[in-house]
Amino acid sequence: MKKFKSSTVYVSAWARLPKEMPASKVYEVLDIGLVVDKESKEIQGCSVTLLTGAAKIFIEDILLGSSFDEEGLRSILLEIENRYHGSAQKALQVAIKSCFEKLLTVLEKEVKT
Repeated sequence: MKKFKSSTVYVSAWARLPKEMPASKVYEVLDIGLVVDKESKEIQGCSVTLLTGAAKIFIEDILLGSSFDEEGLRSILLEIENRYHGSAQKALQVAIKSCFEKLLTVLEKEVKT
């Protein structure tokens, strides 16, 4: 049984982790992948390469079910700024912004076709 409808797309992006972070010894970069419904703009799935399970779950809790339109992006970034105080905070914000830009590109291509 499929988990995601055909109206969803997967976008991913990465950002460099601070060198002093333990995770940078394992990953060097933070990668985030989002499954977004193109119609509702809801984030329905996500993955992130953070080292600890608690951090992964925390970020998933922020992202899953969130709207990924311009207002939703601002809300997500603000929530990460206010709630996530790990060393990867800026890398998360950069990668999420890049995912948003990729989603816009996907949606613009579909409008043209």
